[in-house]
Amino acid sequence: MVSSTIWPWGNSTLIQFLKVNGRAVSVDDYDPLEKIAASAIQEKQPFQRLELDKDTLLEMFKYSKYKVHFLKDKIPDGGSTTVYRCGPLIDLCTGPHIPHTGKIKAFSVMKVRLSKIITNGRILQHIG
Repeated sequence: MVSSTIWPWGNSTLIQFLKVNGRAVSVDDYDPLEKIAASAIQEKQPFQRLELDKDTLLEMFKYSKYKVHFLKDKIPDGGSTTVYRCGPLIDLCTGPHIPHTGKIKAFSVMKVRLSKIITNGRILQHIG
């Protein structure tokens, strides 16, 4: 199982952090991740933009302490933000996106690295 967390990077970029079966991504995971991406590309999965209120998002992402932290820190009470659905995945994102995954011409996992986020020093891994 692949789980993910997003985190803002700079002013306009979000990074996707991944875990595979509860552990950090390793070089051995590159090929399986690329096969998952290739399948999604072949299926031409559409991107669907949804705007949801903070309380709904906190419930939706309660499994991820990082997403909950992000929502509590960045979205004002009573506010809302966007998520995108693509196939079975739904995640925080401001978009916009290409219409569907079939527009992706190439995908490759090139490296993994650690990133220190959140002021309490938790470490997440990011793939690029």
